Amino acid sequence: MNGESNGTAVSLAVAGQTKAAAVVATAGRYLTLADLCGRLQCSRTSAWRMIAEHRLPAVKIGRLVRVRESALEEWLQKHEACGNGQQNSVAP
Repeated sequence: MNGESNGTAVSLAVAGQTKAAAVVATAGRYLTLADLCGRLQCSRTSAWRMIAEHRLPAVKIGRLVRVRESALEEWLQKHEACGNGQQNSVAP
């Protein structure tokens, strides 16, 4: 495997991507801030606030901010509200 433990990352890196880009590509889909705002139907300010306050998990790469799609789905399930404004809780 050319000294790498992840053959997929190696093949992607060889295809012209940097090693970091190859790792991101294999880790799942990452959403841009615009994608996130579209999914949540919220403003950029609201999205930035949730990220800055660490209420929504995000990855910062330099000036870029990305949210893993699977992390957003988990976050949405965790914060899904019932009709009365209370968070859903899983019955034991």
